[in-house]
Amino acid sequence: MEPMDLCTAPLDGTTLIEASAGTGKTYTLTGLFVRLLLEKGLTVDQILVVTFTDAATEELRGRIHERLTEILQLLERTRAPKNKDDLESFVSQMNDPDAVRRLELALRNFDLAQIFTIHGFCQRMLGRNGFECAALFDTQLEPDLSDLRRQVCLDFWRSRIMPLDGLTGTEVRQHLTPDHLTELSGLPFLAQRIRIVPDTTAPDPTPLDRTVREACERLKASWSVTEPEVRALLLARTDSFNARQFSPQKLDQRLKATRDFLNDPRLDAKEQLKAMDELAPDYVRGMTKMAFAAPEHPLFKEIGSLLELIEALRQAVAPFVVHLRHAFLSGFTTRLDELKRLRNVMGFDDLLRGMHAALASPELVTAVRNQYRAALIDEFQDTDGLQYDIFRTLFAAADAENCLFLIGDPKQAIYSFRGADLHTYLQAADSCTRSRTLVVNHRSTPELVEAVNRLFFRQSNPFLHRKIAFRPVCAPGGNHERFNEDGRAPAPLVLWHTASDDKPLAKGALAPRICRAVAAEISRLLRGAAEGRIRIGDTPLLPGNIAVLVETHAQGEAIHQALGTLRIPSVVTHTSSVFASPEAAELLSVLRGTAECQRPAALRTALAAPMIGLTATELAALDEDSVKLEAWFERFLAYRDVWERSGAMAALQRLFADLGVRERLVSLPGGERRMTNVLHCMELLHSRERETGVSMHALLTWFSRKLGADATEDTQLRLDTDRDAVQIVTIHKSKGLQYPVVFCPFIYGKARCPEDRALVHDGGLLLDLGSPDLPARMRAALEEAQAERVRLLYVALTRAKCRCYAVWGRINEAETSGAAWLFHGHRVEAPGALGWEAVTKEMVREDLEALRCQCVDVGELPDSTPEPGPPQFTDAPELNCRTWERTLGPGYGLASFTGLTRGSEHGARPGLDEDDAAGQAEDDEWSMARFPRGAAAGSCLHRIFERIDFTASATVPGEVADALAAYGFDEAWEKTVRDMVEQTLRADLDGFRLEQIGMKDRLVELEFLIPLRPVTRESLAAVYREAAGLLPPELPDRMEGLRFDPRRGFMTGFMDLVVRSGRKFYLLDWKSNWLGPTPGHYTKEALHEAMTGSHYFLQYHLYCLALKRHLALRMPGFDFAEHFGGVRYVFLRGVDPQRPGQGVHADCPDLRFLDALDKALIGTENR
Repeated sequence: MEPMDLCTAPLDGTTLIEASAGTGKTYTLTGLFVRLLLEKGLTVDQILVVTFTDAATEELRGRIHERLTEILQLLERTRAPKNKDDLESFVSQMNDPDAVRRLELALRNFDLAQIFTIHGFCQRMLGRNGFECAALFDTQLEPDLSDLRRQVCLDFWRSRIMPLDGLTGTEVRQHLTPDHLTELSGLPFLAQRIRIVPDTTAPDPTPLDRTVREACERLKASWSVTEPEVRALLLARTDSFNARQFSPQKLDQRLKATRDFLNDPRLDAKEQLKAMDELAPDYVRGMTKMAFAAPEHPLFKEIGSLLELIEALRQAVAPFVVHLRHAFLSGFTTRLDELKRLRNVMGFDDLLRGMHAALASPELVTAVRNQYRAALIDEFQDTDGLQYDIFRTLFAAADAENCLFLIGDPKQAIYSFRGADLHTYLQAADSCTRSRTLVVNHRSTPELVEAVNRLFFRQSNPFLHRKIAFRPVCAPGGNHERFNEDGRAPAPLVLWHTASDDKPLAKGALAPRICRAVAAEISRLLRGAAEGRIRIGDTPLLPGNIAVLVETHAQGEAIHQALGTLRIPSVVTHTSSVFASPEAAELLSVLRGTAECQRPAALRTALAAPMIGLTATELAALDEDSVKLEAWFERFLAYRDVWERSGAMAALQRLFADLGVRERLVSLPGGERRMTNVLHCMELLHSRERETGVSMHALLTWFSRKLGADATEDTQLRLDTDRDAVQIVTIHKSKGLQYPVVFCPFIYGKARCPEDRALVHDGGLLLDLGSPDLPARMRAALEEAQAERVRLLYVALTRAKCRCYAVWGRINEAETSGAAWLFHGHRVEAPGALGWEAVTKEMVREDLEALRCQCVDVGELPDSTPEPGPPQFTDAPELNCRTWERTLGPGYGLASFTGLTRGSEHGARPGLDEDDAAGQAEDDEWSMARFPRGAAAGSCLHRIFERIDFTASATVPGEVADALAAYGFDEAWEKTVRDMVEQTLRADLDGFRLEQIGMKDRLVELEFLIPLRPVTRESLAAVYREAAGLLPPELPDRMEGLRFDPRRGFMTGFMDLVVRSGRKFYLLDWKSNWLGPTPGHYTKEALHEAMTGSHYFLQYHLYCLALKRHLALRMPGFDFAEHFGGVRYVFLRGVDPQRPGQGVHADCPDLRFLDALDKALIGTENR
């Protein structure tokens, strides 16, 4: 590839310019822009410039304008050419009397300059050529289509996965959850030309599933006879069995496991199936001593046959899951397009697809070519096949008057997760008229350039691709600002080695050491700079001259904390969303407390938020002082009135001013970060409110759904300070930036690939979900991922201008990192062979020492005690506080029912409203079966029952109308919901009716907080096992499926309603779950299944325990049997007074069980 000569490069055809890091890519682009104006006589609106972010667009616009101004000044002789600026020397020798006029015209009309992102360009073309593109003029561009994507996933899950029954259904739902489908929908390239394999239809496992279940039923039917026979048979021959394989206790376990499996057969019941296998003929023969004949019983053969069927079913289900994945991905884009058409919206990808489709119109292609005579495409390595097709069709195939410049660097292609396709760049390079490369690095000092060259050039294939070669670059001569310490320039590249024993170092233990070493070195540098000993050129080093490049936000926060400990100012540049910050959740609590200030629980939650910050003592005092609580209520009610009149921003500004929120937040640790996030969230809420005019509750719903969402350009976290501070930046974010001193402490990240699929380039983009070639393609995908890790390392090491630090050693799981290949790849023939078994600790040290030279220093990772940074670099006052001497163990804090069951297995019909999953409703369009699902619907129905007077039906219509309006539901639902409420009030709840319960006999949202002794899932499950005779038979096994970590501290929760009827108290919980479209879905049996599947038994056992304690404390002479009537879980969609018991689950837990649960969870005497 020839070096690029900016002054003589041809201005026709298609030219690919490879611009290594620091070689002046932007300088070259602006120079080409100048030459196109002066030599080809183009105007600014005839040159298209495309880059890939809005920020880069604005930067390019400024740089081009600045360049035009400089060249104009040069031609007007108001300044001399810059030294070593070839373009200025070239232009100054031009003999063109029109040059000044062209540049003046260009600057005068610079507002017409066509500088866009690729999406901005496509949007402009589609808008200007609407008729040619057959595009709708009023289609709205929606940056965030996550709600529609989620809807497509849920629709597929409901229609294709949820209806599956039997073992197949259970197994498929384990693999294909709505969240998994959502993850798959985010795969890049889905909307482009991509092959998905295997595309064959998998055999339907239903017949085999039916056979397995029938076999289980036969065994289950005869179990009462066969179990005692087998037990007696085997126990009578105990002496004939090997003691290690058989004992009475093991026999009990095997028989119990078999019985449990027959009651609830599942393909994932690995422990039960393993125990059953120990009753199969082969195992029975194997455990029998040689001198004895193996016992025989028909059950052994039946179990053996059943296990064979189960294995056959498992083998059949696996390709069936692959087939469903293929069906989902193949139809995802089509279904998403349908939903977008219904809403008349489009996303950014639709702009590209729309433009690509419009290229079939010769009129459009001609119009674009006539408008743009030249195109300059920046960051071309980050393009994809669709984008290149657009550029190639419009410009590469044009006549000689048009030209196309593609500027990029394949060594910096690090955005595959966003859909960037390096292979598109390489294909374009093969088809271009000419290729050029920039060979002079203008960023780094000559010594640092030589160090990076040395690092990459000693490897024959450093970037793991035969078409991506490393071409050493050089630095220009002349004076450079070098890093110097005590008057000398040390080696610019420092490699810190982390020594290890025979085993690789654990990353978890190594990370704190690295953070401490980096912070200590930065402190040393800044202290030296404060003493005048460390400089960049002639200027003392400042904190803002230093950057620490990280891979994850957790690493960034760890470095931030380490520097903060030494009182060194630092700022973290995030790519995560402000909606994922703790401050967003706190602000949501405050807003909910404002909107629902009449609810004491909501108000207290708002008051406890750090931005308001009432202490636990102050909150407890509100329970005893109703005057203070009323004062807070009145204050928040006033904020609510401001919100209703003037919007959320005005309400929050008033609240912040009254309560001193800004001062309080800034005074807390990380206060600047906290305040920045809060203000950012307020801006986004204000924008949403102004753009859509949504109601108070609709705004809260939107805000709550955004929590944890992926970042967009608008929601990406902002810098929390603009003072001089150490920059902590992710490597991806640092691309295109430069810093005098750079630390790269975490370059050991491993290459990652999914375990169930492979996205590779095999005659084009190919996604393999489970073909016979999947193992080979997974290896190819891993090699592609490792190659990107090398490119990521190249980006990190080329950000420094003067000095760069890196950390390396024999680190666990780092064998597939880019650094592993770069440092040790010469020792193996292929990347897959690189492992710590082949590379010893001696080899690691040897390979690092081989790099040592005047430009590269190799040393051990420092482990000295870090000293605080110099005082002039921080404004923080000297703080004194008490030393925290108490240790809180893991799991200490607040526990709840939700926390105990999060991540646990669910039954076939979990609370679908919580997942926003819906099904087919009955024919009546306005029946409760069709009432919207989701958290908002549940909150709406809860609000109605909280506010109405059960004994005064006249209060129902108004409260129903208010609740529907507050949550943004169609008023046409009023009659349906009103009828449902009235039916619920009249329904017999197994002993009483709500219409008989007055206001004085009810407690709404009764909150509890009880002490919690250390509890594990095993100890909780043991309580249920030991009380098995007092509980529904399936509950002990369901408790075995809990997945919570050990907890201690306090248990909290809210009971929807406690009522008193006669002398008895009842606990009620409203459930808006959608269980099915017909009354048959809300029978006692169906409710029992739903209660079991969602662990609601555990929920009301906890509630009963808390209520029993509450009543015992508040009610003299309380007797559980006499005064507690039990629980009623009311499934509001299914209640019907004409069908007693429908939609209502009634139970009264046994006191002996509650006492055992009390002892296990609390362990103190009732008082």
